Amino acid sequence: MDNPSANHLSSRGPVPERVISLASLLATSLVVGGLVCAAWRGAIGIYWFRQWWHWRAADPSAAELYQLNWWFETIPTIIGLALASAGIVLLRRQR
Repeated sequence: MDNPSANHLSSRGPVPERVISLASLLATSLVVGGLVCAAWRGAIGIYWFRQWWHWRAADPSAAELYQLNWWFETIPTIIGLALASAGIVLLRRQR
């Protein structure tokens, strides 16, 4: 009883090894690092935004500091998302 489906796998030949290139490693590092940075700074930015939102009517002078802190956390979040996007573009070009 010869099973043709069993011979199908053996007739395909050797499986080529997957080689990780330096560009692939760099692009993956950009994606992971950018997303980690964006998540970390974004969570802190959300805290400062909530503080600003809470204090903006009660004490406007104190709310300015919270708003400034929020902007200082928003900028690295945007940079992290931009780096992750660049990494995704690099990964898509390699395919």
